[in-house]
Amino acid sequence: MSEVIYNQNFLRIAVNLEGISKGKTSREAKMSNTFGPAYCEELDGERIATQMEKIRDYMLHRYPKWLTLWEIEEATGYAQASISAQLRHLRKNRFGGYVVEKQRRNNAWEYRVRKPETKRTLFD
Repeated sequence: MSEVIYNQNFLRIAVNLEGISKGKTSREAKMSNTFGPAYCEELDGERIATQMEKIRDYMLHRYPKWLTLWEIEEATGYAQASISAQLRHLRKNRFGGYVVEKQRRNNAWEYRVRKPETKRTLFD
């Protein structure tokens, strides 16, 4: 069963009640589950990927320095909510499985990102 909803740009979207948009491929459905029901690969894919890549590259370049969301916002121009979401995504295996560390600095959280540890095998 599906229902019609409107996203923040008042675009009409048909969403099934399980949270996966009707008529989407399984990849698009996975991305919709990751980024929310209003996510559209065609409209949002490149922007989201570029935003995540810029935040990732900036954080890797600044490692081992700890940075607050405000400091990352000042450097990248992205909103703190977006930065927080992208840092969460960077932890996921499908986005690289990066190590995102978090600690308190006074009344704020600060973060740093490093590449995932590679697992060595007997044949390395």
